[in-house]
Amino acid sequence: MPLTQLKGHGFNASVAALERMTNRTTVERILAQCATFGPMFKSKAIVSSGFYPISLYAEFTRAMHAELGADISVRMGRETTLADVNSLFRFVLHLFSAESIARFVPRLFRTYVQGPDALVESSSAKLMQTHFFNFEGCTQGIYEEFMAGTAMFVELGGGKNCKFNVIDGGKDDDSWVRFQLSWD
Repeated sequence: MPLTQLKGHGFNASVAALERMTNRTTVERILAQCATFGPMFKSKAIVSSGFYPISLYAEFTRAMHAELGADISVRMGRETTLADVNSLFRFVLHLFSAESIARFVPRLFRTYVQGPDALVESSSAKLMQTHFFNFEGCTQGIYEEFMAGTAMFVELGGGKNCKFNVIDGGKDDDSWVRFQLSWD
């Protein structure tokens, strides 16, 4: 299996989002719990254009969960996606249907992750089934961030009340998750 790597931009965006959602002191406490990620982040060794092992992000996610609870992953996924999609891109998203945007998810996924892949298995009006696979080293929290980010992306394109539901996989150390996304 290929090594799963996440784009550095995702690491940096997540720490910035966490600070917006909480405060600098909380972020410092969480980074202090990360034996590898914390020092790398603080020394600016993680650059936005680089790719880094998912184990670093898993360490950060576990520390966030310990400090803030497991629901932080869904909030993080929504917040980072919202912050990434600037106002010009939001305008462009409104030119397409929510269904068209949902089918764009695999391509977007591949810009942030190396190794794993994504496939829209089925798509219809207001419902999509997606499969992320070959996601070695992933945790439930990271899957939740990706699924919540997918829901936020569709919402920014006009989908209302987006909800995701895990069909199978998506637990710590599963290398896949299959989920449905629905919207009004």
